[in-house]
Amino acid sequence: MASNDNTINYIMATGDFNDNQLAPVNSKITPLLSQFSLTQLIDEPTHFTESSSSLLDLFITNDAHIITYCGVGPPLLDQIRFHCPIIVLLNFPKCVQKTFKRKIWLYDRGDYDRYRNILSEKNWDSVINLNNVEQFTTEITKTIIEAAEKCIPNKIITVRKNEPPWLTNDVKKKIRKKNRIHRKAKKYNNPSDWSKFKKIRNEVTSLIRKSKEEYNNNLIKKIMNSSPSTTNWWKTVKQISGLKANDASVPPLMVNNNLIFDEIEKANEFNRFFSSQSNIDDSSAMLPEELKTISDDIGYIELTVTEVEDILKIVNPTKASGPDLISPKLLKEASSVLKYPLCKLFNLSLSTSTFPDQWKRANVTPVYKNSKPNDDRNVFGIFRG
Repeated sequence: MASNDNTINYIMATGDFNDNQLAPVNSKITPLLSQFSLTQLIDEPTHFTESSSSLLDLFITNDAHIITYCGVGPPLLDQIRFHCPIIVLLNFPKCVQKTFKRKIWLYDRGDYDRYRNILSEKNWDSVINLNNVEQFTTEITKTIIEAAEKCIPNKIITVRKNEPPWLTNDVKKKIRKKNRIHRKAKKYNNPSDWSKFKKIRNEVTSLIRKSKEEYNNNLIKKIMNSSPSTTNWWKTVKQISGLKANDASVPPLMVNNNLIFDEIEKANEFNRFFSSQSNIDDSSAMLPEELKTISDDIGYIELTVTEVEDILKIVNPTKASGPDLISPKLLKEASSVLKYPLCKLFNLSLSTSTFPDQWKRANVTPVYKNSKPNDDRNVFGIFRG
């Protein structure tokens, strides 16, 4: 057997062995387990008929310490004779996808006339008189966000990356209820409990089908109402066709011969790496012996309100927002109002040679160059915002 191979640490075998472990006297597997120091972990019946139950579906391993849980799940088919699936949880480290909260805006339900009115009522002259680029930027950002919150519906959602999009809260509640009834039926083996379980299992199946159908219908409506040239159109096509984009999750990083699994630590390591790319060692650099005389120079640059408005009108409203959470949609919808304070801010920035610190921040997505994704040196960054 493979257990004689010293390079193999763990041995696991599972499946329908057709050997009833509830009757070990007649078992052919039990002597083999003893001979090769293996352990069979399932101790509940997995196969049921009209008048009997037996343990045929097994999980065999050479190290039971790596198993954190093992048990028998509910049947997958509604039949008189059926097998139940077995469930085994292994204690192996893996990168856990953590959930996170995110604020989303329901732009299609926004009251943009009211949004523009609120911004137009702002006394921008009092802000401009501050004559401070940082304070000016902070005040504009704060005013836009506060006005948007009053006029555009928004909510905080919990993002779970690995969940299918059709898995609604109603479906989750029904699945949890089904699991509770199944545990009760297994514990007491009451025919009425099994009848309730079969009923709710069918209800869950119907609800899942309905949820999937509604989700797909919404995608079809979305693609019919979108232009083929937009990013959203192609994104929706991939969702309908089942084509999946590359996994956006970041694999463990190798730093100083240590693997980093924690998401925050990985983000900090990427931040350190990308920041270091702008550090230039000029300690031994020499100035050129002769500098050319510069005859041309850039004079004073002053933007006009019309120029700023023209740019705001053509921004792509579907692009993502940056760390300041101001989306291009908010800028475009209020271009007729924001042109005045933004023009003043841009000119103040140019005249004082000051760039706002909060505009120096960006959301960076690492994109891998080659086949070594666990090395942060093999990535380049795509900056957003």
